Amino acid sequence: MGCAHPHLVMKTRGARMTLSKKKPGKTATAARGGRYHTSRGIQTLVWIRAAGHCELCGACLTEDLRTGRRMRWGEVAHIMPASAKGPRSEAGHTEAAAAALTDDPDNLLLACPACHHKADCDSEGYPARDLQALHQGHIERVRLAATVPDDGKALALIFLSQHFET
Repeated sequence: MGCAHPHLVMKTRGARMTLSKKKPGKTATAARGGRYHTSRGIQTLVWIRAAGHCELCGACLTEDLRTGRRMRWGEVAHIMPASAKGPRSEAGHTEAAAAALTDDPDNLLLACPACHHKADCDSEGYPARDLQALHQGHIERVRLAATVPDDGKALALIFLSQHFET
């Protein structure tokens, strides 16, 4: 039994069925069904903060793994949903809260389509507090990797060992 994914639309071409992405709105506005869409500027910020990698599995989302060509195949995912009835929705998660969190970069993470689908279909296996911790950990690792320690000064290390003595 599959899980209906809110970001994908099924298209039929003859006997072949494909999934394609819904086009998001330009601002955090309500769409049909009460779901809010994240603005393009915030989506770009999420991509930058995640360094183009899935925050759940670590996959590089900036190149086609089969051909090596550059492309963006990741998805901006909500930790708390973009509607009051979405996955991981809690009692206090109202339409107003959904609208406010839709453009909050701390509520958004970058995910590959497989991880995004798993997280949305198994909300009990991916609770908001766990996704938030994974998100913050990923952002911190990217920040540390991009930080030059000690203002770029080299630090000499001397290893003393008698391991190779005969």
